[in-house]
Amino acid sequence: MERVVMELIEKLTNELDAEIQRIWSEYADAHTKFAECCKDNIGKPIGDKAHEVNELLGIIQSKFGLLWPAYNFIATRHQSVSNAVSGYTEFIEIIKKSGGQQEDPNGPKIIEG
Repeated sequence: MERVVMELIEKLTNELDAEIQRIWSEYADAHTKFAECCKDNIGKPIGDKAHEVNELLGIIQSKFGLLWPAYNFIATRHQSVSNAVSGYTEFIEIIKKSGGQQEDPNGPKIIEG
């Protein structure tokens, strides 16, 4: 059961990473287009580009809105995850220093941090 849970978490994490990368790419493209659209109008009214500027601003806001829940999740849990990984790494080092070895080669593997 633990292996199934671990594989599910890995699958979901990989899918989330791919989706974040896809959306971030669209977000970055919209930012680039926005900068190009506005560079000639610095200090001047946008005039005939208003529709394009507003459309790009909408895309930027929409894409970041899609990313926000994942980024907020990551940001709010970063410190506790960092502490957990450090603690686990120390735990593994203590086991190694004490001469601990894996008894069952088919059993759960020691995951090194």
